[in-house]
Amino acid sequence: MKVPIWIAVASMLALLTTACDIGIELVVAPDGSGEMRSVLKPTEDEVRALSSFGMSSDELCSGMQSGEMSLTADAVLVQETDGATISCVDTRPFATLDDLETSQEGFTINRASIEGGCFVFDAVIAASGSSSGDGDFGAALLKEFIGAIYFRLAPPGLIDLASSNADAYGGNTATWDLMIGESRNVRLSSKTACAAC
Repeated sequence: MKVPIWIAVASMLALLTTACDIGIELVVAPDGSGEMRSVLKPTEDEVRALSSFGMSSDELCSGMQSGEMSLTADAVLVQETDGATISCVDTRPFATLDDLETSQEGFTINRASIEGGCFVFDAVIAASGSSSGDGDFGAALLKEFIGAIYFRLAPPGLIDLASSNADAYGGNTATWDLMIGESRNVRLSSKTACAAC
């Protein structure tokens, strides 16, 4: 059984003193392939705190995978920087939408399909201690050590805004803000060809 990424991250962050942001980012190509990215964005305070463990900012993400700071056995964190912001990213590619449906605990896909020039996505994300939403210990860790949780989807084609319940849009990307302890339905459709969805 896979541990939900937010619980693995929160467990590691128990060693720190401030809250960071985490997210799940999903990119889907027109052929149904793509990647799911689990993203951890430590604050500047956390970067300084981790340096007290002997980690330089250049080794921050790789340092989280060693010793007592180990995140998960199969996570491979790659460090990305955007100005002063550091992100630790675990990327999981998938070949088809069927592969995606079994990729992450706490992430239940009701529908993910590309048919007739339309991409349709409907899922439930449980930002809690367990996929069933009843993990009190995990939720308590999250409230203490996680600043914000988000889910971001970059679908193939143009987003049909009328069919989406996202909180924000940027370019052809939709973002949902998640609350700790919440299970939330996320849905969206997009036009991958000149068709009405």
